Amino acid sequence: MRKLLLSLILLILVSLSVSSLDNIMDDSVLNIKTIKSVISSNEDAVFEVNIRNTQDSPQIYKVYYDGLEWYLPAQTISIDPGKIGHVLVKTRPLYVGKGQYALPLNIRSTEDGMLVTKDLVINVIDSSRGNYVPSVAVRINVPEEINPNQTINLIMDVKNKNPLKLDGLVISINSDYFSKTFVKNLNSTNSDQTSEIHLSENISLNKTVKPQKMGVHFSIVYKNTTIYNSDRTINVLQYSPKFRVEKETKNSFLKSSTIYNITNEGNVPRTESHKIQINLLRQLFSYQKPVSSLLKENGNRYLMWTIELDPGESTTYTVSTNYRSLFIAFIILGLVVVFYFMLRSPLTIKKTAKVLEMKEGGISMLKVMITLKNISGRKISDVKIKDYIPNLASYIKEEHVGSLAPSRVIVHERKGTTLVWDIGDFDSFEERIISYKIKTKLNILGGLSLKESVGQFKKGKGKMKTKSAPLKLVIAKKRK
Repeated sequence: MRKLLLSLILLILVSLSVSSLDNIMDDSVLNIKTIKSVISSNEDAVFEVNIRNTQDSPQIYKVYYDGLEWYLPAQTISIDPGKIGHVLVKTRPLYVGKGQYALPLNIRSTEDGMLVTKDLVINVIDSSRGNYVPSVAVRINVPEEINPNQTINLIMDVKNKNPLKLDGLVISINSDYFSKTFVKNLNSTNSDQTSEIHLSENISLNKTVKPQKMGVHFSIVYKNTTIYNSDRTINVLQYSPKFRVEKETKNSFLKSSTIYNITNEGNVPRTESHKIQINLLRQLFSYQKPVSSLLKENGNRYLMWTIELDPGESTTYTVSTNYRSLFIAFIILGLVVVFYFMLRSPLTIKKTAKVLEMKEGGISMLKVMITLKNISGRKISDVKIKDYIPNLASYIKEEHVGSLAPSRVIVHERKGTTLVWDIGDFDSFEERIISYKIKTKLNILGGLSLKESVGQFKKGKGKMKTKSAPLKLVIAKKRK
């Protein structure tokens, strides 16, 4: 009875152990598809192993065979959560004869060390034994994490596991960011010697490689047949140095341009503020591309840009200072002054008016005064003045005491009245006032507009004209 109880306990423990192994693959479902299972002794049996990762994190699985009777290179595969990984397994008989065999294939999770073994059923129909097939043992050393500005030191040791000499081995190291290939010869391994190849390669990444888990694939090919495959993962860290700033200045006559080239050499986006000290005069004659903001700090003035750059991105901003416009403005101003004094009319005319009489709140009579002045240092001749009275008013002829009477009075029904004074010569800096009175035909409420007075005189062989400003009288309403 006691022996029976111990046997039951042992059976339960074995069942639990098997159940726990099966539960490994409950989390990552395993399916093996047979591609070629009937072979001769010098052929490869081929199976497709499909593994689904149902865990919440990436898992790495190793697929391998522990025995000596079959040649089956070990393979590793990394599978993301919820994804299916595919491994093509090829195996060749070494020391087996004709018959049916169950090759125990091991699938181990390298994350937790749990193991599942599945049998590959293979039928060998040729009893002859094959020759030695390529078999290597590989040890790989890669850093767990790096900054992208550092070099990656990859070490790979390849050992021959049998007496077959392997000439022309193609060793490849590949990732999304670099690729290296080596062709090596590997001597045979026997009881007297062990043949091994040691590779050590320093690889530089682009500094802008984004933070990520970077996969690196290692493979060895002999005579167009892959005899080794393995994957490794390197964690690329975040790298965010200050922007690199390069400055170039170009100078010419009264003009300078400074170009700033800004580059983000990190592998993550970065934002920086850049400022340049500038004085007020230079600021007034400077422009920026793109336009900057102005910062006043500790009594100093700065041009400031806020710059956002993605990894590896560059931008430029330019500060140009141009005093040529100021120089040209001074020249133009000087020329304007010179030409103004050269070309200005020597005769100035100013027209004013004074209300003399009002009836019923409107203008009924007013006095017009025309002030003439020769502002040049030379005498002008043949001076003639014309003034215009609108048709709603009439000229009052009277004896002018101290004022010059018009030489002609021309009346037009629609255009009104034109008064003409023939003055003749006008000495330098001489000033005269002409006045006359007009009477409105109706009482004008609000205001009255008078046309400009026109002066004409002789200059050189030609004649010049000058005018006064128009005159508008406005009568303010009395407040009640």
